[in-house]
Formats: sequence, C-alpha cells, structure tokens
Amino acid sequence: MSLLFLFKRFEIWLLLAVVVGLLFVAFSPEEIDAEVVAVSETPVLLEKKLEVELPENNGTQTDEPEPTFAIKEVSVRPDGDGKVVEVTLSGRAQNGEEALVNEDTLRAMTGSGEPVSRFFEPFRKELTFHPEQVSLITTRWWLEKPTDSIWLEFQGQRVEAVLP
Repeated sequence: MSLLFLFKRFEIWLLLAVVVGLLFVAFSPEEIDAEVVAVSETPVLLEKKLEVELPENNGTQTDEPEPTFAIKEVSVRPDGDGKVVEVTLSGRAQNGEEALVNEDTLRAMTGSGEPVSRFFEPFRKELTFHPEQVSLITTRWWLEKPTDSIWLEFQGQRVEAVLP
C-alpha cells in the first residue's frame, strides 16, 4: 500500500498550507516603524573651587570639608509622557564607612520644590559611595512635567543638576 492515499485527504492539504504559511511569516523580513529620538548628553561640571584670599586670615585659606558628592554628567531622554533623567554622580563616603545611596538617602526635587520620583528599575543593585576612593554612580529619575533643573540632596548637601 502506497503513501499516496494520504494526499487524497483534505486535512493533509490544509495542514501543509498552514505549515507553509507559518514558515513564510517566520522567515519574512519585518519592517519596524520606529521613531528615532536624539538623546542630548551635556556634561555638567560642578567641581570648580574658587580660591579667594580673605584679609581676615592674612593670606591663609580655611580648610573646607570636601563635598560628599558632585555631578559629573546629566542626560535626558524622552520616554512616553515624561522624561528619564540620568545623573552620574561622583562621591566619597565621609565617615569611613560605605554610604548607601537609595530612595531614603538621596532625594531629588525640582526648582519649584516638587519631589522627583525614581525611574523604576527592578533589578538595580544597591549603590554605595566608598570611603577609600571616589565612586561613580548613575541614578535615573522620572520627570512628568518639564523643568530646567533638579536638585539632589544627599547627607545634608544639595547640588543642582541643570538639564540640557
């Protein structure tokens, strides 16, 4: 008995047509209709120290405590209804122990005083400033309304991040 009798059945032809259609769809090139948005990355330098001789000190300079953190880079990219602000911070822990950087210790607010929420990152590791060396960390913030700058506050120190 030959296997040609299988091709007399309607179900076999239907099955072959479905398989050929699936193979065609799986291997056909897909055109993606994506909008390219330019990301502007402008580095912000806020670590300049101005040395001024005061007449009261007779030319000697007072020792200021070094800032806990400073802003290295700020980038903004539009995402849906708002913007994602990515801020790279450099800093060092002052008390000799690692300083944990999380939602409780690092806060952000706009120039008008509205709090800025963190951008949701479910698998983000804990960020810390090390006491022995300067550490670089990157935090992401979610802005719903447009603003010119955000203020970051960490361990009582505030720094302004001017948005590009």
